[in-house]
Order: sequence, then C-alpha cells, then structure tokens
Amino acid sequence: MKHVLRVGLEDLYNGKTSRLAITRDRKCGTCGGSGVRKGGVVRTCGTCNGRKVVVRVRQIGPMIQQVRTVCPDCNGTGVQIREGDRCPDCKGKKLTKDRKVLEVYVEKGMKSGDKIVMRGEGNEEPDVAPGDIVFVVEQREHDVFKRKGADLLMVKKISLSQALCGFTETITHLDDRVLTYTVAPGSVIKDQSLMRIEGEGMPIKGDPLQKGNLFIVFKIVFPESLSPDQVERIAAALGAPEPATLTGDEEEVFMEEVEIEQFGQTKASINRSEHYDEDDEDGQGPGGVQCQQM
Repeated sequence: MKHVLRVGLEDLYNGKTSRLAITRDRKCGTCGGSGVRKGGVVRTCGTCNGRKVVVRVRQIGPMIQQVRTVCPDCNGTGVQIREGDRCPDCKGKKLTKDRKVLEVYVEKGMKSGDKIVMRGEGNEEPDVAPGDIVFVVEQREHDVFKRKGADLLMVKKISLSQALCGFTETITHLDDRVLTYTVAPGSVIKDQSLMRIEGEGMPIKGDPLQKGNLFIVFKIVFPESLSPDQVERIAAALGAPEPATLTGDEEEVFMEEVEIEQFGQTKASINRSEHYDEDDEDGQGPGGVQCQQM
C-alpha cells in the first residue's frame, strides 16, 4: 500500500509525528482466515480441482489458444464453502476490513520523495505475510523559504535608503527562532545581491545537528517618484549626474515604460504597393521607357 504524506517545510525542519487512520484487509479474526464457521466444512473446488485457475481453450481461425484464468466458481481460492458453512463475519471471504491509527514519524531533514515504510502494516491475504505501507513525503510550498537540498533561499525586499545606508533586520525561522542581521552603513547592497548565513539551512537527514546554509536575495524597491527637494539632496550627497555632451545634430526621441513581454512583439508591416508603385506590369520604369538587354 502506498500513500502520499503531505507536510509543510516546518515539519521537515523540526520533525513531526503524524497520526493517520488507514483501512486495510486483514485475516478474519473470527475464522482465522479460513472463511468457515466453527464446525463448517471446506470442500475442494470441483471446477478447478483446487488449482485456483482454469484453462480455457479458444479457436481463432486455424489456431488454438489456451488461456489461464481465475476460477469463476471459487474466485481463485481453490475451495468452495456452502452458504450455511460460511463464517458469519467475513461471509466466507476470509478477510475483513480493519481500521488502524498509525503513528508516522517524519524525520528532520527529509525531503519530497523520501519514503517512510511501516513493515507488516499493509493488506493481508490468507497464507501470505502482511504487506507494508509506504508513505511518500510530499512537501507543500512555503510562503517565505525555498528549499534546494540542505539549503534555504528567501527573497528580502528593501528600500533604496536601506540599500545605500545600511539596516538591521530580523528573520523568523522555521522553528520560530528570530534571527537578526545587520548590513553596516557604507556597505551598499545592489539589486539581486545574494548573501549567505552559514548553518541556518535545513538539518541533514540522519545528522540533524549539521545544517545547510540560508541564502538571501535582496530586491531593492525603488521609489515611484522624487520631489525636487529629494532630488536636490540626493545630488548633493552622491554628486549630480554629468550632463551629456551634445553637438546640436542629435535627433531627440522620447521613451515610455513598458513590460518586458512587449519586447519582440512588434510586427513589421510592409506595403508592397508603396515600394513598387513606380513599376508597371511590363517592367517599364518612369515615363514608360523600356529596359532592353544589350
């Protein structure tokens, strides 16, 4: 039996024990899996002679085909039980549905695709050992952290002022610890800069005291506009931009803000009649003068 076990990233970081109810086939406890009531009689199936299968012969044109199928009279059990001899609980089927609550432990550091095997807790059949139940871990997406191996990645939006002047910020981790870090004044953060905090990633499965790293991508949120006073103060602090050297022969153009998806979407339109309106159907140039090959 296989089941998908959906868990959060927090569960894979901290470990978790889940209680899951399953329904499975087990040997009937009343008849011990024989299918017969106390004092009842089990008879060998007369159709298959206890072999559980029958051989059907079919003729297809000049060919004769033999097909082995499950015996329809005993349903592949090899025996037949009269109605009055059947177990009152399993009705002669030898199996009953059983519901059990299992405790499934999610180990620290597990990842999507890892398997948790519960030996002997699966379906059971007469004269066959119980099967296993396999839970396949599937991680739900997290709102803050992305995982790759033992490393974690998060995106942190900061203002232009923070990027230029430094700041102190906090991170609430997956175990509810609050981490704090500081970018010193004068350490300019560029847009899409990537920083790393050692040892604050995911625990290593089997050795949870060892951890990966936490990576932070900084995304600068620029102001929509600036007042003249702000422009003046920024220019005073950073230096005014140098003006372009113009000769007077330049052609002035104007630009507008667009989305990147618009790049490559402009369709060229060629009006062939405009390009060739000076040519007539006979290949004559202007004034009706014909071209003659020499």
